[in-house]
Amino acid sequence: MSDPTPQVVVVGSYVHDMKWRTERFPLDGESVLGDFYDDPGGKGTNQAVAVSRLEIPTAFVGGVGRDILGEGAKKLFAEEGIQAHLLEVDGPTGTASIQIDASGQNRIVVDLGANLLWEYYRIPEHLLAKAKVVVCQCEISPKSTEHALSLGRENGAVTILNPAPFTNKLQPDLLPYVDALIPNESEFSGLLSSFEETRELAVSPEEVAELSDDEFRLRCESIAVPTVIVTLGEEGCYLSSPSGHGRYRPEPGIHAIDTVGAGDSFVGGLAASMARGTEWPEAVSFATKVAGLAVQRKGSALAMPRLSEVEQ
Repeated sequence: MSDPTPQVVVVGSYVHDMKWRTERFPLDGESVLGDFYDDPGGKGTNQAVAVSRLEIPTAFVGGVGRDILGEGAKKLFAEEGIQAHLLEVDGPTGTASIQIDASGQNRIVVDLGANLLWEYYRIPEHLLAKAKVVVCQCEISPKSTEHALSLGRENGAVTILNPAPFTNKLQPDLLPYVDALIPNESEFSGLLSSFEETRELAVSPEEVAELSDDEFRLRCESIAVPTVIVTLGEEGCYLSSPSGHGRYRPEPGIHAIDTVGAGDSFVGGLAASMARGTEWPEAVSFATKVAGLAVQRKGSALAMPRLSEVEQ
């Protein structure tokens, strides 16, 4: 039997995560003891696994090297039932060094490697022609991101951009291809500071969560994207969309173990909901629950919850 047509297509990154969990982060020049574990990651991969585990037919497009880590990527996507279109390049598969402290907060250094080395024209256009949702981030080349989002928009898909990691290379010209923008506090601050139209409304990352609902709405609506959802860590998120506005908070009692894939689990939950035809307020509520489950276990891609867990 042939694979089902993917409803969500994620065009993004594969990164092999190497993690050290410590009681606290080391000071400059200091060594601390910790526990090591490694697992597959990369924002695109985490989001694709999140969507697939929520029982939506999913495809992933991204670059890997011709090395043992690239072989690991092939194994992961096969085991997760994701239709993977891995574009091999002459370069190393992406890697990340991640420190996680006792509160679940993290510090990350990434070498994107192969993720930046493939050309935009290698994206299989037939995948995006039938997709209901197309998801991108900023861990591949800007040209590839723009091409994927423009193809998604051209074919009537809901297009989602998670502008992470944020750099000032993100151009306003990309925004007309985006239906929903999903930044965190620092990315939202960076977006406001980078665009001439929004610069006078800019606030520091530390001030974002303290904005009133009216201040949030004003800033979100100043960005030329119909829907903006700002994730706020343990404070939940703020939604600004044509179908609703307001804050959404996670359920009480969540004890975060590993927050590396928190934002990606949220984006995956949104994409899965939109593939089912929900409105943004319902999608945000669902995604908030997905993220709350993901942070309570170790891992990046492998920490993503399954639909049966979310529906309990």
